[in-house]
Amino acid sequence: MAQSNDTKWNTKRITTSLCIAFGTGILLYLILLYAGWVNLRDSSPGKFRTYHMTKSAHQDVIDNEGVMEKLKSGILPDHGEYDSLFDHPLGYREDQWGQRFKYEWNEEEGLTIFSLGRDGQLGGTGLDADIYHDQRNYEQTLLTFRQFYESGLWTNSIVKNGGVFAFVVSLFLFCRLQFSKTTYQGSRLSWMSVVYVLFVFGLAAAIGIFLLPLHIPSGH
Repeated sequence: MAQSNDTKWNTKRITTSLCIAFGTGILLYLILLYAGWVNLRDSSPGKFRTYHMTKSAHQDVIDNEGVMEKLKSGILPDHGEYDSLFDHPLGYREDQWGQRFKYEWNEEEGLTIFSLGRDGQLGGTGLDADIYHDQRNYEQTLLTFRQFYESGLWTNSIVKNGGVFAFVVSLFLFCRLQFSKTTYQGSRLSWMSVVYVLFVFGLAAAIGIFLLPLHIPSGH
């Protein structure tokens, strides 16, 4: 009878330790996933290339006195495709999705060069947001979590490294709880192990979220 109770107690102990360790691992993985999105949302595929190309295209028009005179005098339309401004287009002026750059002109705001984003429509957020030469809608161009997930940016680093990391932490925590003699007495020592692990790696994720983008503008 005593042996049966011991077996039941050990089974309960193992199950509880597994649940705590597994839950902690999942929470750590979600923290890492969120941190990865925050650090990468400003570096969507081709965004900076498209931005710098629109900026360069804008400067090309500003430096061309003939085109500027035609815009100011109304000879050229006040909006249209960028290449239509020149009798002899200056070169390859397409965004990362293969769409031609657009331009708008008015006396108050001057010349605007922009890309319509992935969807080819005005407006949108993340990958679908318009990209202007002066980054006027910077907040709208930040990658959404759904786009971050769908784009595959997270698959290489977060799934592999983050998953392995969370598993190792879970295994460590399981062993720590399993070999603690006072697990079922609400011991501070056992639960402090959980709190300690969450605090340390939560702090590490916070540093990644808030400090890394300050030093690396692209968010990598």
